[in-house]
Amino acid sequence: MAKIIPFRGFLYDPNRIKDLKSVMAPPYDCISPSLQEELYRSNPYNVVRLILGESFPADDDNDNRYTRAAAFFSKWRQEGILVRDDEPAIYLYDQKYRNQDGEEVVRRGFLALVRLEDFSTGVVKPHEHTLEGPKNDRFLLMKACGANFSPIFSLYSDPTFALESVMRNDRKRTPDLAVRYDADE
Repeated sequence: MAKIIPFRGFLYDPNRIKDLKSVMAPPYDCISPSLQEELYRSNPYNVVRLILGESFPADDDNDNRYTRAAAFFSKWRQEGILVRDDEPAIYLYDQKYRNQDGEEVVRRGFLALVRLEDFSTGVVKPHEHTLEGPKNDRFLLMKACGANFSPIFSLYSDPTFALESVMRNDRKRTPDLAVRYDADE
């Protein structure tokens, strides 16, 4: 069985960022160059600066989108734009969206650390079709920033719904953050 571990996440301080929607962005691999530009203009603290920074012809090993992301991440923490939770937590996550048939779907999950396991144990199974370029890109970003801004989607087996019942009980309380982001706006 995979071991999940709570962690102390970094969140935007809602006292400093009044419109949380203005700092959100779709996943990095869904952002077109025009949307990237729009997100850069939307707010100087938009997460696009971390997940998909601009590249320039003069970029080198010491000044590139990864080093700039690390600088933004450090600066935002120093300025109190991003604050670290006091206690380790497992972050529940609900995402509502419309599927290709126009039906509303709710995807529920959580953000947590997972203990690394050798794939040969079968505890954690790799995705069977991953591309080297995106994996290397995300690795370079994590290495530069010491953080992972692009959570990995995983599936888990819960035939007795034990985990689901725990999450259902916690979801009864008012969420700490609730943001509506419509990519089509």
